Amino acid sequence: MFFPRLTLKTRLTILFPLAITLAVGILLFLIDSLLQDYIHQAISGYQFQIIFILLISTFGVTRHYLHGFTTPIVQLTEHVKTLAQKTGNDRIFPVKGEDELAILGAAFNALIKEVDRQQDELASREVLYRTVVDASAEMVFWIAPDRQRMHYVSPSCQNLTGYPCTDFYSHPDLLNRMIHPLDLSSWEQHCLRANTQEFGIPQEFRIVTADGETRWVNHLCRPVYNKHNEFVGVRGSFLDITLWKEAEAALFASEEKFRLFFEEASDAIFIVDSNGIILVANDEACLRYGFSHGEMIGQPMTAFDATERGHFVAERIAEVIDKGAASFESKHRCKGALPLPVEVNARLILFEGEKVILAVARDISERKRNEAHLRKLSVAVEQSPVSILITDRNGIIEYVNPHFTSLTGYTREDLVGKTPNLLKSGETSSKAYEELWQTILSGGEWRGKFHNRKKNGELYWEEALIAPIRDEAGTITHFIAIKEDISERKELEGQLRHAQKMDAIGQLAGGVAHDFNNILTAVIGYASIMHIKLPANSPLKKSAEQIMETAERGARLTQGLLAFSRKQVSNPRVIDLNEVPKRIEQLLSRLISEDLSLRLESTSCTLPIVADSVEIEQVLMNLTTNARDALPAGGEIVITTTALTLDPASAQAHGFLQPGDYALLNFTDNGQGMDQEIIKRIFEPFYTTKEVGKGTGLGLSIVYGIIKKHHGYIICRSTIGSGTTFEIYFPLVTAAPERLVPLPTMEEDKRNERAIILLAEDSDTARFMMQDVLEEFGYVVLAARDGQEAIDLYHRHRENIDLLLLDVMMPKLKGREVYDAVRRIDPTIKALFCSGYDDEKVELQGGVANDMNFLSKPFTPKDLLMKIREVMHAGK
Repeated sequence: MFFPRLTLKTRLTILFPLAITLAVGILLFLIDSLLQDYIHQAISGYQFQIIFILLISTFGVTRHYLHGFTTPIVQLTEHVKTLAQKTGNDRIFPVKGEDELAILGAAFNALIKEVDRQQDELASREVLYRTVVDASAEMVFWIAPDRQRMHYVSPSCQNLTGYPCTDFYSHPDLLNRMIHPLDLSSWEQHCLRANTQEFGIPQEFRIVTADGETRWVNHLCRPVYNKHNEFVGVRGSFLDITLWKEAEAALFASEEKFRLFFEEASDAIFIVDSNGIILVANDEACLRYGFSHGEMIGQPMTAFDATERGHFVAERIAEVIDKGAASFESKHRCKGALPLPVEVNARLILFEGEKVILAVARDISERKRNEAHLRKLSVAVEQSPVSILITDRNGIIEYVNPHFTSLTGYTREDLVGKTPNLLKSGETSSKAYEELWQTILSGGEWRGKFHNRKKNGELYWEEALIAPIRDEAGTITHFIAIKEDISERKELEGQLRHAQKMDAIGQLAGGVAHDFNNILTAVIGYASIMHIKLPANSPLKKSAEQIMETAERGARLTQGLLAFSRKQVSNPRVIDLNEVPKRIEQLLSRLISEDLSLRLESTSCTLPIVADSVEIEQVLMNLTTNARDALPAGGEIVITTTALTLDPASAQAHGFLQPGDYALLNFTDNGQGMDQEIIKRIFEPFYTTKEVGKGTGLGLSIVYGIIKKHHGYIICRSTIGSGTTFEIYFPLVTAAPERLVPLPTMEEDKRNERAIILLAEDSDTARFMMQDVLEEFGYVVLAARDGQEAIDLYHRHRENIDLLLLDVMMPKLKGREVYDAVRRIDPTIKALFCSGYDDEKVELQGGVANDMNFLSKPFTPKDLLMKIREVMHAGK
């Protein structure tokens, strides 16, 4: 190659002018030659050959140098095209020479190396980020703006949620579905704030894991933007804070317990600084000492010290600070009263970052009087009606009084020289005994309860007072224990707790009945209408029957709950108890299986009692259902009635409040029987021995509620393998009973009355149903949504209205208020009240008296029509 060391620029500078000059010269020569040919003569063949050779030579030289210039550029272009498929050193373009193309190639190689370096650095950072994120306990995710595509979710998601990463990639909506239902609304509001300034605020939510566990998480998220500042997704995280939440709740509970202890304690409590200044005092301290909070706070404890020993308070404070705790007795000054003897238990605590003293001062006036009493009456200990035991300092028994031996069954010879450990039943904790000894050895008095064992193995409860006995020098030489048998009191306390628990649950049961009764009234009514209107061969007729049966079961449950709470609206009257089992014998037979027999045995004499026969029927049905489940292999149920008289001694033996004449209903089965532990709990609400799903535990509780509502008593007697008997006692009355007769059918009542009824009911569903039923049976109905609208309708149609059908509790005016307003215009108007509330609310708040016409919800169309017929035809 010519000019091998010349740069590209130099080559172009030389070659291009040369090529142009040569081309122009040849062109001029050709033109001149052509002119000469025309003017003089044609060009000779030799001259043409020379010109052709010169042209070919010029073209070849030019092409050679241009090819040398373009080849490196073509090579660089081809290298760039295949750059993406190259790796390592193959990505470097080979550079030759020092011309501009070589400089361009070197610059290209430097660029490639920088890009590779940056890509390697980016890959390293990505590996580092992914390693950190994948190893993090937090669940990290990146989701598209529409939340329909998951770009990334960290493997820790499975530890937190129980779902693998693949579930989130295939179902991005799982992120929403795992939010706890109670937090779903907040989560959706949070998601709506995406791409806003509020979006990045940390949130706390609950999630439900794959196995149903609820966990608390701290959620933080940020919007993600591309280089064009376009919103392309959300990157967020979930951190499990369940343990922190539990700790927070435990701390709050602990603080609440301390607050309750401080504010509700029956002892005076002070918080005192190291100088003896009162920082805080509870209400009991102010009440006991007669000073206000303002008079006590900021005062030194010495202002309330009545020991007349100047350094006593300072010494006790120093003792507490030195040892961390101290217990001692003192006397405190009270406003306008004698000094109060107290036992002070003081402990060093941290309060608002400072070491202070928490002092609990217990009034020991009574104990001091007891101690004085003991000294005065020591000669009468032998005749004491309580157990008295004296031990030496080591707990060896030296004396027991006769009552002690009578209670425990041990003789003095059995006890003297032994320790009280032989009375232990194992049901009192060792910690309680440790506290006892610590108290009495330090000179204090211990009060508490023991569950001990007698010589014959019988367990009994006793309340004990154990105190030290000191000699003249004040040294403890003996301990005295005064014990009282409280077994009977414990039993009564248990019965009281049981009664209170049943009453509380009864209150709850009565509270939900009203709304449920309105719903059931509409369901039963519309199902009955559908059943009436459907053709006999309609396949939907059986469905309607099933709806009615199911709704009526719900109605019975509601009535049972109200009976359990003793708030069901009742219709008590004098009935013969003998007739109730007979009336529902067929129904009871349908409740039991074919391998069970039912036998009724009634006394020949009349048993008049005041009762709601429907509720007594429910008692028998519940007992029958319970007996059926206790007789899986068949057996016999016997229901008997009789009369008996209980004198005061017999009534007390049965646990009755009053002696007198009773009707006794015995319900007996020869089933499996029960042990005493089950019998103790048999009437507890929701207590059942059946399998899950086989019973609600309310059946016998409802029985108990109904019996108590009728001022009766129920006793369960049973042993394993010998069956069970329920004894139900009702007080007898002297009035003659009404005869129970079957009710007419709904078909017997269907006729075209054409009477006009003013219906006032605030529940739309119940009002529409009642209107449809009444109109179906020929009545004309004027319907009102509240009491005021009922009054307005009456004024417009006062001459035509035959009956008021009024809900008891309505907006604006109650049913009784509507009735009273109408009666002032028409004193002869007849009215029928209805309500789903319990009898207490109907009577006290609704103003409906027992002698008024009343229909309790839920009711069937038949019940409604029969009651209307009864009211409208009364007195005719």
